[in-house]
Amino acid sequence: MYQFYGHLGSKNAKSTPRYLERFLNSRTKHLARWYAYIKRNKKLGKALAGLFGALELALMETERVAAKFVPSIHPRFMRFLDGKWGSKIVPLNVRYDGVSTAVLPSQQILEIAKRMPIKALSWCYCYRTYGKKQPDEPDRYSCLTLGWGQNLQAINVLKKHAPSDKISKNLTYEEVEEKLKEWNDKGYVHQLIFFPSPDFFYVICSCHPDFCLTLANAKKWGFPAVVKSDFVALWDAAACEQCQTCTGRCHFGAMHVEGGKVAFNQERCVGCGLCTTKCPSGAIRLVPRTARATSKN
Repeated sequence: MYQFYGHLGSKNAKSTPRYLERFLNSRTKHLARWYAYIKRNKKLGKALAGLFGALELALMETERVAAKFVPSIHPRFMRFLDGKWGSKIVPLNVRYDGVSTAVLPSQQILEIAKRMPIKALSWCYCYRTYGKKQPDEPDRYSCLTLGWGQNLQAINVLKKHAPSDKISKNLTYEEVEEKLKEWNDKGYVHQLIFFPSPDFFYVICSCHPDFCLTLANAKKWGFPAVVKSDFVALWDAAACEQCQTCTGRCHFGAMHVEGGKVAFNQERCVGCGLCTTKCPSGAIRLVPRTARATSKN
């Protein structure tokens, strides 16, 4: 089962209520059966991803307008889609030493983009609708639309597009790579927007948790709409220069300031890799989440 960010229930509760525990167990079993079924039926998964991608804008806009009159519609709609629609975090690229496991193309956003049949660079619905727009940036073009649903597991056997290959008249794959690096520098989280399971996606999105629907919902409501990446940060406190650059780039509270010094909560790390790409001392690196590595204090 995928590791989701966020959970249901009060963060201040000492234990999970019995009724909520039963609900979570039932939900987990239901999703496990659904994921197994859709994984066996890849054509259906890709078709549903493409169909939902075509209807997504209309669905989200209808839900937004309806929520003005009935505020409870938004959390109910998100709960209805819980586990079936959301985003999978994927770091820009991964470099680590001392681990024999190879990094797959499907685990790095740069490698995914190089292999995908990207149709267009589109404006961000979340920024246009919920973002605090900058005067010089009324729209933010940070979504790479694919047109048809894609199978995440199939990426590893696909060939790369040539850097000079054109996506549109004014956009090449080389320019897409530069844009992904630019968005990473700005602190945008790279994601694959999926439906009907994390194995099938239809958009490569780079967005900010302040207004991104999936990221903001996970942080505000606790719905597990965000799937953590296959990696987790490893922090070496001895090598840390205490510049606190990482704390400003971490949107999920994993890297934070405690008692005036940088501290790290690995449980909150989603593996986006934003902290690792700007750490001047190299005190933070990504390691496979399955390794269950702990930070050096």
